[in-house]
Amino acid sequence: MSVRQPSGRGCTADDLADRGFLDSLISDSANQCFPAPIAHDARGAGECVVTATMLDASPCSSHPGMLDPRDTNGVRRPHAIVADAGGILERVCEIQPLAGEQAAACRTSFTCTGCGPGWCDAALNHLCPQGGFLRVVHGATPMGSAILDITCDLANP
Repeated sequence: MSVRQPSGRGCTADDLADRGFLDSLISDSANQCFPAPIAHDARGAGECVVTATMLDASPCSSHPGMLDPRDTNGVRRPHAIVADAGGILERVCEIQPLAGEQAAACRTSFTCTGCGPGWCDAALNHLCPQGGFLRVVHGATPMGSAILDITCDLANP
């Protein structure tokens, strides 16, 4: 699933996320509910890889809740791609999943008290009764335009 998120006029992506817009963009507007509950690891984190490709050459660590993506050997390394013939670089970053108490708060509380920046699979939206939706919280939203790529393992029925 890929969702292009416009930055808005006069608003940053964080402003939109703080108002719940990113949640509704990913779930309601784009009809991107998970088809079934996603799998979770032993820490309670969703078993998904969520990457953001953005027009930004700065390191992933300069963005809240973002990490360098893993390479084919499982090692986190910076990754940039050339977006066009003009040589404009796009940075690819992984948005970190919330785990433990933070994941539980993210899934069940609109305020996500005690959460750091990251994502969870939330069940707060009545429009996604089967599997919930992706929720990005506390500043882990890419600035400006970004493409989100989401790959998840679904839970065993």
